[in-house]
Amino acid sequence: MPTTRQYMTSAFLMIFVLCGLGILVYCVYNLKISQDSYSWPTAEGVVTHSAITNDGTVYLAVVNYQFSVNGESHSGSRVTFQDYGEKKDPAHAQGIVNKYSEGTKVRVHYSKKDTDLCVLEPGIQRPLWLVVGIGLAFFLIGTRGIVIVNRQDCALPLA
Repeated sequence: MPTTRQYMTSAFLMIFVLCGLGILVYCVYNLKISQDSYSWPTAEGVVTHSAITNDGTVYLAVVNYQFSVNGESHSGSRVTFQDYGEKKDPAHAQGIVNKYSEGTKVRVHYSKKDTDLCVLEPGIQRPLWLVVGIGLAFFLIGTRGIVIVNRQDCALPLA
């Protein structure tokens, strides 16, 4: 019969499992959208704002653009679906701002179902695979821990 300690440990490990599942669901959604974006229609657009923000610890490039589909104006701010991430070094953000400076003509990939879902650089970016790995690690560690804790012949060295 499981002990109170086993129930408590299993409940704690279940948090890992649920966090891992949540991360994986998020990643599957982003992987699908990222992959689909390769085949989305495109429209010519123009960068309306390009700047670097700094909250005191990290630098982030902010790029806004406008484009038109069937005579209707739309705007976006997504460079990639996984973004470039925030960096402590301003050189990374500066590179993005240089690439997408104000007034630059850009090719915007947009979803036919939701034109406001748009991106400048379609496809899956490497940072998403890191998040998949983190989600998988949480899920596997939690699941394996629950199995070990609930073995009848397993003595836990918990003080």
